[in-house]
Amino acid sequence: MIPRAIADLAQLKDEDLYGELATGMRLSVANALRLWHDAVLLSRNRRPQAFQIIRFLVEEEAAKLLILLDAARCPRNPPERFARHLKAFSDHLARGLYTEYYEWVIMPLREAREHIDRERQALYLDGPSDVDWIFRNDIERRREEALYVDYVAIRDAFHDEHQWHAPNHDLLLGYLPAWMPSILRIARALDRAGVTRPEAVHIVAELWRGIDPEQLNRHELREHNIATLHRLDAAGLLRRAPQAVYDAVANDWRAPLYTLDLRKLEVRAGDLREAQEHWVPPDVY
Repeated sequence: MIPRAIADLAQLKDEDLYGELATGMRLSVANALRLWHDAVLLSRNRRPQAFQIIRFLVEEEAAKLLILLDAARCPRNPPERFARHLKAFSDHLARGLYTEYYEWVIMPLREAREHIDRERQALYLDGPSDVDWIFRNDIERRREEALYVDYVAIRDAFHDEHQWHAPNHDLLLGYLPAWMPSILRIARALDRAGVTRPEAVHIVAELWRGIDPEQLNRHELREHNIATLHRLDAAGLLRRAPQAVYDAVANDWRAPLYTLDLRKLEVRAGDLREAQEHWVPPDVY
């Protein structure tokens, strides 16, 4: 058995691809929901570290459904773009970017690209003056700091030292939200609406592959989401569900991310230190 062979889906013809995508989506959202039920129990019992660890897993598993559904919406040509998108399924950072994307207010994809490019940087500058300190990627940092004990180096203009890091139970106590992550809420709504059937995935592909997501505004996105629900209903594939489920699909299903690069953007610490050295305070009037 060879794990993380998701890119092999690019070798399938559409009629086989739709079935595999549907199966992967159903398994992913079912796993995410099971984990979420466990996370809720941990939250009620004030177990913040375990809750945070499970929540990260919940978000990543839910993101897999959206990644696979975006693969259905992605045109097969150029094949390199399609294969690159599939690889996001197995990448922690890409799944974290999907999670962030579904937490933000809905925005045109050209604006989301700017936010995602910032969030995928390996290192970045921030602080009171915007350049004071060098930070590592936030998505990876939050995940690892909740999980691991580590020996870390702190190097900047004022420090050159090492120290141990361990997950902080008292700090994590402040992060015990009882509400379902947005990405799981949308993934569950899509599943309950019937989108995770092979025939439904086929309809999604037919409707969306001819749409340029970069050109969609919020109103047009909602209209395409509603059109998808109508097509599923006309084909007898729309599952009976509360109106809130259909509203969630119509209003909160986002534009696909297959046009964006979700890989880590490598940044050299030396370049950031040089930017710090050459930083000039803005004029104060």
